[in-house]
Amino acid sequence: MDTYPRLVALAALAACSPAFAFYQTVTPPAGYDNVLKTYTRQPGEQAFMNGIRGTAKATANVAGKAVPMAVAYKFGPTAARVAMLAAFGSPQLFLAAAAGVAIYDWYKNKGVDVDSTGFSEMVEGKIITVRYNVGGTPIVYKSTQEAACRAYFQSAVDSVQAGDPAHTYSYDTFVIFEVASAGIPGLCKARRLTWYPEFSGYMVGNMSVPVYYSVGEVTTSTKVKLATPEALAAKMGSAALPPDVIEAWPMPVPWPIEKPILNPTPETLDPTPQPLPQPLRVPSGDPVKQGTTPETYKSPVTDIVPSPTVDDPWRVDQQTKDITSLSPAPLDIAPVPVTPPAGETSQQSFDTPGLCDLYPDILACAKPELGSIDPLNVPDQTVNVSISPMAGFGADNASCPAPKSFTVQGRSFNMPFTLICDYASGLRPLIIAFAWLGAALMLIAAGRRNG
Repeated sequence: MDTYPRLVALAALAACSPAFAFYQTVTPPAGYDNVLKTYTRQPGEQAFMNGIRGTAKATANVAGKAVPMAVAYKFGPTAARVAMLAAFGSPQLFLAAAAGVAIYDWYKNKGVDVDSTGFSEMVEGKIITVRYNVGGTPIVYKSTQEAACRAYFQSAVDSVQAGDPAHTYSYDTFVIFEVASAGIPGLCKARRLTWYPEFSGYMVGNMSVPVYYSVGEVTTSTKVKLATPEALAAKMGSAALPPDVIEAWPMPVPWPIEKPILNPTPETLDPTPQPLPQPLRVPSGDPVKQGTTPETYKSPVTDIVPSPTVDDPWRVDQQTKDITSLSPAPLDIAPVPVTPPAGETSQQSFDTPGLCDLYPDILACAKPELGSIDPLNVPDQTVNVSISPMAGFGADNASCPAPKSFTVQGRSFNMPFTLICDYASGLRPLIIAFAWLGAALMLIAAGRRNG
């Protein structure tokens, strides 16, 4: 009676559309070095932060047909360092006029200056100096007490001269009367001379000024040449590569690639810094009409799902399946859109749909409608059962046979059966019990077969 469940299982398997999956490695595009894991950017390729969208495509083999797949590349953490090592020998390519404002500003923001002779950095320093001033606003510091005093005296006579051009003012007999030191002001004196041309003579006056001593720091900025490629790389190697810098880069560089991104989401749908990989759906046949209410069509397709590993970044999972739709139009090769999960910008996983997601109408996925079930009242009945001995296994009062007599050489002997009878009497209940047990097991086995 177990034939019916087997038929149901076979019907379910027959209704299921086949779905197959296997891995393959797509062919990388030109410009990618599969040994060094680098990519040389081609002209006109679109950049994003620390990466580019390639124009050359990878190639997948779907049932013997070459299917192109777009690729984007995320640069590795050493990309900026590699770029600096390449740039060191050609500074003339990175001048503002040659490389553009984006690259020039990128250098400037990192404290690097570039000219036709090479790359330099500005190194700041401080010089401890002894300074003198005579007060006033603004305070003017000089390196010696004499310089501070003479600057003051010259300024004083120039000021008077500006208000009296008819006479000539000057000073002489300069003397440092008291030397300034820490916390103790000094004093300078001089003689002021006024020339009167109307009587060809001088009028003499005295001038003096206090001088103050201080110790100060002078901040200096010195341009130091970055003498080696490693020095330039150490200075700029940790800098991020903005898209405008990547696009304006004036020389080919084998950019180190962290991972290729197969069939990347388009920029308009992916505002994140890094595009996401997405499956590519390839039709492998024309739609076939299935149902009539409603009218449905089944199309065989192959989904090429990016499934990279550390050792094989170009690995994909080819999933062959059938797609049911309401349109008889043939499908086009198109990506299966993905949406960045909340909080994720760099990784995307692809879950293969379950059997009932792909084929909800097959018998195995049918949801039975059982309706409502009314409870059945089972009546109670009392049955008296008694157990009594049952004949059929021999008499309970059987006797042992008489002894067997025989003569040997004229002498009579008797062979009694008492020992055998006692042994048989002991085995009788065991034999009957095993007979009952065997009968019960046969009844149970027969009931299971019938069920």
